[in-house]
Amino acid sequence: MKFSKSRKRVQSVSLKNAVLGAIEKEHPNYVQTMAEVVQESLAKSGDRPALTPDEFCEWLSSVSD
Repeated sequence: MKFSKSRKRVQSVSLKNAVLGAIEKEHPNYVQTMAEVVQESLAKSGDRPALTPDEFCEWLSSVSD
């Protein structure tokens, strides 16, 4: 029974996220704002050394926990 409740909650959250994502993307400033954020992030990334493959794997593992 717990699995069923948990599964319904996950589906509900996924549906809410999908709806909110669609609404967000329909906003007239979405594309421009995302372009600015990506450009700013790329500009800042030049100030930091790149991650090694091992560092990236460690980071990815820590994010997924």
